[in-house]
Amino acid sequence: MQLYSLLEQGVVALTASRRLAHAIRLGFAQHAQARGLAVWRTPQVLPWSTWLHEQRLAARAAQQRKLEGLLTAAQARVLWDEVVAKSRSGSSLLMPSNAARLAARSWQLLHDYLIPLDRLEHIDTEESRALLEWCRAFERRCQALGVIDGARLTHWLFETQFVPEERVVLAGFDMLVPAVQRLVDRWRACGRVADAEATAAAEGSVEVLGAADATAEIELAAQWARSQLENGATSVGVIVGDLQSRREEVQRVFEDVFAPGRRHAQAPETEIPVVVAAPPPLATYPLVDAALLVLRLATGEGDSKLVGRILRSPFVEGAIAERSERAIADQELRKRQRDEWSWASLERWAALQRCNALALAARGVVAALRSLPRQALPSEWAERFYGLLALVGWPGERTLTSVEHQVLAKFQDALAQFGSLDPVAPRLTFAQALRRFEELLRDTPFEPETTGASVVVIDATTSAGMQFDALWVTGLQADRFPAPASPDPLIPLELQRTAGMPQASADGSLHFARAQLSRWTRSAQRVVLSWPEHEGDAELTMSPLLTQFARVEPRAERTATLRELLFANRPQLEVIVDDRAPPVTSARASGGARILELQSRCPFRAYAELRLEATALERVSIGVDPADRGGILHDVLHEIWAQL
Repeated sequence: MQLYSLLEQGVVALTASRRLAHAIRLGFAQHAQARGLAVWRTPQVLPWSTWLHEQRLAARAAQQRKLEGLLTAAQARVLWDEVVAKSRSGSSLLMPSNAARLAARSWQLLHDYLIPLDRLEHIDTEESRALLEWCRAFERRCQALGVIDGARLTHWLFETQFVPEERVVLAGFDMLVPAVQRLVDRWRACGRVADAEATAAAEGSVEVLGAADATAEIELAAQWARSQLENGATSVGVIVGDLQSRREEVQRVFEDVFAPGRRHAQAPETEIPVVVAAPPPLATYPLVDAALLVLRLATGEGDSKLVGRILRSPFVEGAIAERSERAIADQELRKRQRDEWSWASLERWAALQRCNALALAARGVVAALRSLPRQALPSEWAERFYGLLALVGWPGERTLTSVEHQVLAKFQDALAQFGSLDPVAPRLTFAQALRRFEELLRDTPFEPETTGASVVVIDATTSAGMQFDALWVTGLQADRFPAPASPDPLIPLELQRTAGMPQASADGSLHFARAQLSRWTRSAQRVVLSWPEHEGDAELTMSPLLTQFARVEPRAERTATLRELLFANRPQLEVIVDDRAPPVTSARASGGARILELQSRCPFRAYAELRLEATALERVSIGVDPADRGGILHDVLHEIWAQL
């Protein structure tokens, strides 16, 4: 492969995504081993954005004059929130934070496609005026702080006439935005860009098939991926366009196919050769969620649901030793239906329920909360947050798994990022600091490192540049591929089309879809392109771009899923006739007309509730309990009709 040959010569590979950089490094290692090497020089393979930041830091260290600092993503987000919230246009918005996200994306697109801000002044629309106001304010804030953000890095490289010392090769870019293209053209003229021809797969087959619906399509892809591995393939790709929103569903289907017995309570940890490349937000991991529960209760605005989750959490002091007492405390909590909780009230409750370790930890938190300042900088709150978590024994007394250790390290890194917001954030109250920290955790995707997987489920964008033995692409119905035009909502449409943004017009979307399809068909020796034939009651049609390929029917051979295996291997249960209930000890059975109601609905439920005295746990609800609400309504109506 020509790319590996260039890497051996010391050429730096710059990739469109982190996953492609990882895949190239793994592929280079296999290439070196195939050549009989026991050791080799680690190739320089970096994502484009990471390499840009490194060049900026190197230039700042080498030059005598002081260069502007570089905003982190978290700092830029805070600045955009501040700019939009304090602007005239943002004062009337219902969700200024969402507008700040849109403004940051538009700012990036303006720089990527070399659209000067002055062009916005000549277009008199409400959106363009708001965007111009926000961008000017963001520029002024950056100048006052002496920093630039990531969107302007390529412009800084061009304006300073930067040329890399080593040769570089680009990998995985379906297209280069104009800001990057002009840099590459300059470097190529200086002999600093090496061109690696795309390695096309050997002549293989391309098949097209339709599935009953989107769920059946994923199941077919998972079955096919397993059969490819069984037939000797070492790398299989499955592309799912809306992977981020369907991550849990996709994970469940592939686990059912590759390890049908994995998803039950007593199942041992089983490694499957599948990785779903859609990292969830850091805030969704149980370890981080438990930390946020502890901090939310420290604001004094907790409720019964929050306290119940703390009682059931394994990441709090004494969770293992007091699990029985805390289960009983949780049961009693459901009966009381108390709406307002704090660490002080939890301390009293834990003591009453004999959860001594939790009560002691809560006492320490209460004492620490008394010494908290009214307002502080983010770095000070970061220290306070970690101190409060340490007081409750977070992350718990049990040994953490490998994934939990990685999550803990990433959480500490996020806490450090939060502490770095001092230059751009004002002094905050505890509640404001916690909300800002939660936003940072929700905006931080995290995927734990795992062993190499033979099957990669990936989205269409991240798959650029990757090579497989076999590839399945899903979701290619006519209304999704090509994707409909989705112009940026803030940048004037005529500017977007003049600049050549592919998402701004139907022609651009069509051209981009054809480029993607061409890349997919050259990415593997065997390619399957599929689409769902139905979405609810609506019938879907195949993308017209697929008519050039042969259509096939889904294969009959398949691996049974978990539910099918469980049903096929169901045990022959011993039949015991037990028609004697516990005797009625009192002279008169209690229950009234409910006895007949339950018996008519379900004899077993009547037997369980009335004779075995089995009761369900109370449900924690906000406000008045439904039973109490019915009683109150009955009394009110009684009073009304008594007077009428």
